[in-house]
Amino acid sequence: MLSTAYYFLQVLLCSGIMLGYYWMVLRNKKFHQYNRFYLLSVAILSWIVPLIKIQWSNSFGDNEQVIRFLTVVADNNSELESVVRSKGFHWSTEGLVSSFYFTIAGLLLLTMVHALYRIYLLLKKNPYRQIENVFLIITQAKGTPFSFFRYIFWNDQIDIRSASGKQILQHELTHVQQRHSVDKMLIQLVLIAGWFNPFFWLLKKEMDMIHEFIADKQSVSDGDTAALAQMLLTAVYPQQHFKLTHPFFFSPIKRRLQMLTNNKNPRFSYLRRLVALPLLAVLVILFAFRSKQSRIDSPISVASVVENVVGDFRSHVIGNPDKTFSAKPISNAALNKTYTIVINPGHGGEDAGARGYDGTKESDLSLAFAKKIKELNSNPNIRVVLTRESDVFNSVVEVAAIAQKLSPDLLISVHANNAMPIKLAGNKQKENPQKGVELYIASKAKAFDYEGNYQLANMLGNTISEVANPFLGIKSREKGIYVLQTLKCPSVLIETGFVSNREELKLLKDESYQSKMAASILQGVELYLKQREQNGKEPYFEAVNSAATETFAAQKNDQNNDPSGIKDFRKRNPDVKQVHWQRSPFRIIIELKNGTAEVYDLEKAESKNRAIKKYGKLPIAPPPPPMMPPSSPEKNPIVHFEDVVLESVYINPETPPSFPGGDSAWRNFLMQHLNRDVPINNGCPPGKYVVKVSFLVDKIGKLGGFELETDPGYGTGAEVLRMFAKAPNWNPAKVNGKSVISRIEKTVTFMVSEE
Repeated sequence: MLSTAYYFLQVLLCSGIMLGYYWMVLRNKKFHQYNRFYLLSVAILSWIVPLIKIQWSNSFGDNEQVIRFLTVVADNNSELESVVRSKGFHWSTEGLVSSFYFTIAGLLLLTMVHALYRIYLLLKKNPYRQIENVFLIITQAKGTPFSFFRYIFWNDQIDIRSASGKQILQHELTHVQQRHSVDKMLIQLVLIAGWFNPFFWLLKKEMDMIHEFIADKQSVSDGDTAALAQMLLTAVYPQQHFKLTHPFFFSPIKRRLQMLTNNKNPRFSYLRRLVALPLLAVLVILFAFRSKQSRIDSPISVASVVENVVGDFRSHVIGNPDKTFSAKPISNAALNKTYTIVINPGHGGEDAGARGYDGTKESDLSLAFAKKIKELNSNPNIRVVLTRESDVFNSVVEVAAIAQKLSPDLLISVHANNAMPIKLAGNKQKENPQKGVELYIASKAKAFDYEGNYQLANMLGNTISEVANPFLGIKSREKGIYVLQTLKCPSVLIETGFVSNREELKLLKDESYQSKMAASILQGVELYLKQREQNGKEPYFEAVNSAATETFAAQKNDQNNDPSGIKDFRKRNPDVKQVHWQRSPFRIIIELKNGTAEVYDLEKAESKNRAIKKYGKLPIAPPPPPMMPPSSPEKNPIVHFEDVVLESVYINPETPPSFPGGDSAWRNFLMQHLNRDVPINNGCPPGKYVVKVSFLVDKIGKLGGFELETDPGYGTGAEVLRMFAKAPNWNPAKVNGKSVISRIEKTVTFMVSEE
């Protein structure tokens, strides 16, 4: 909402500056045709100039004052847009403002339609005479004579053969020949969209006068100026006015008389008109320049303005179904080479995939998402190719062959998920509430490049998690991902949401949500490629090798006053996105908004001083993770197996152990029993905290033998162990149909946001 209001403010300022120049330099001067087209330019350029975006580099010399000025303007515009995009109205205020705007615009539109209808009635009720390509309508209606496009409405009480009648007719013919009605319709439409702008109302008034000046000049070119002036003064027909028309007797007479009797040519007439060009250049400088480093924040564009206006209207009229979702705009990261990204829309043709309650096919949704990804890609170094462009069927073998021929650098397979209904007593069932986005990669045993797969999935997970509600994590599996296993490039399968959930299905079908999801995917791809070019691999997100990753977002509470100084650091350095640390060696990793990262070794004075010189005071690193106190067997509720020998434990059984009720029941258990605020309460900084735990599942499903493989501290490991103490018996692993003892790994990720 606020970005739309900011755009409207720019339109108002732009029109005010341009109309101010007209008022001081061009108004009441005799170059009427120039003034006419200048005012039309004001009406159009006021909307266009704020949409022009010119990326400006900040490199300049100390003595280049003009360049320095342009840079200041560009930085200011970028900062304004950044502030606008980070703020928002309260929902009630937003609804009130939207309602008021569309109400006034609707009333003006109805007024325009009513005026057209009145003209239509005059055409229908009165006889006409055609003179070449002009229609002369004879009527006694008040407010005539006037013209509208090729129609001249003539009052039959005026003798068309008299000298004054001929002058009036010539006057109206000029309106027709000059197509002044086109100007009026355009200005009226501008007023409907920009009724809040007082300069547009002044522009309309001035345009009406210029039309009359042009017509008056033509009507007396071969006639008597004094006679026309006398006729204007003695006119007796100003009782009624038809909007959108050119009534002869209605326009302010004094200015028309002054213009008729003014025989002086204005001084510096050409100079007055030429100054409009540098004025336009000044407007472009003031409104269009943006700092190049702020591209990641995506300046307001035609698409974003239209999306915001439509979104504002939808949120008021039908509510805002994706209110909780947000997506960072596509960054167009600078890449060193051209990459081919193959997007595979899942299923197709006779293979519809999953179906929603209303018959929506997964194959249609996956194709829509794939096309949106291709449509939104604007990076010249990324080539997006789809394995299918229409609803056709290809087997997985054919899909793999199609993709392989394209020599892809990355492959992303797009699907939609489905959850079986929950069975109730009496053969009844209810809708499964499961929703969210999942990422799948090929299992380590079958993946061509498991590390590359996970790095790509992890980067996509970071960008998609800002749109998905919720993000269910990264998973690996061995079935249903033939294409991912076959291609020799990093590959990820994205389950964009559950068609079995009515609420999420509405989002999956919503084009604005599709755009946000597609933008987040493109951003993840760009960041992954940029990181791969710079470092060969992503430097600061730990790869998780597990069957499933569950992610929980913890919100900062009001008691946290930024003890580490990260918020203050990011406030002083707006280009910084996030800060991370490595313990051995002790390093600070500064992640930037342009998709790059800078690493400084804090154990080396030179490196540390270089970071301080560039960014100022550095934030305080969090304390090292506290050591886990040894658990007392008497107090530890977790069962320990004393009689288990190594040979009897299966690591990769035929049927692995599982939580009773499946993945959805496991997630529900986590939601109910895991305290997500533990890391916050222990003073952790924003970031991800991954706990990896391995444990034994015996033949009857009892758990024991817990080992923390990864413990980031801040009480997270202890909290995961506490949660497992409340877990029910699991379904045991099986080999040859018999229950066996097995060891399994599970990963739980605590995600602490910035706010």
